[in-house]
Amino acid sequence: FIIDGNSYAFIHRICKTPSPRYRIDEGTHQLLLGTYGYSSWKVCFREDGEDGPFILIPGRKEKLPAGLVLQAVGLSFEDLQGMRNFKELHLERDNVDKRAACMELCSILQLPDEIDAETAIKYKLDFLWGNLKPIGRRRYNERLGLNLTETYVTKFDIMATVDLIIDVMLGACQLE
Repeated sequence: FIIDGNSYAFIHRICKTPSPRYRIDEGTHQLLLGTYGYSSWKVCFREDGEDGPFILIPGRKEKLPAGLVLQAVGLSFEDLQGMRNFKELHLERDNVDKRAACMELCSILQLPDEIDAETAIKYKLDFLWGNLKPIGRRRYNERLGLNLTETYVTKFDIMATVDLIIDVMLGACQLE
């Protein structure tokens, strides 16, 4: 841009509206859940069947078992049984409580033992409660088949995303 003989450069950061986005990266199918905070979780499965559904959180490389994360964010065993693809979660134990699930995730993430597991997991899973605003909520609802009004990511968004990625894994649906 040239204004009054002076050159100016305008740089604008392009921001995508939060929405679940699907991609395949090196044999891993991923549903990326983005927020206005520019963070995104990846709910994934590998084509080779090496792992069941898992979740990757920003800043970490560890594959977190989807069922364990769902329990750690406060979904009850009864909530999980209501999922279309409950059997595909491969829960090692029935009816794990939130605290036990948090402790197990702390172990996977190699977090220090001296901190409270629930506090640590809440900090690491801070993506929940990420800001969506109304347009982002509408896109989440459309993609995940939900009818929520909250303008932040909820545990039910995560549950619906895991269900959807398992549908893709089983060939019950295709995403673009």
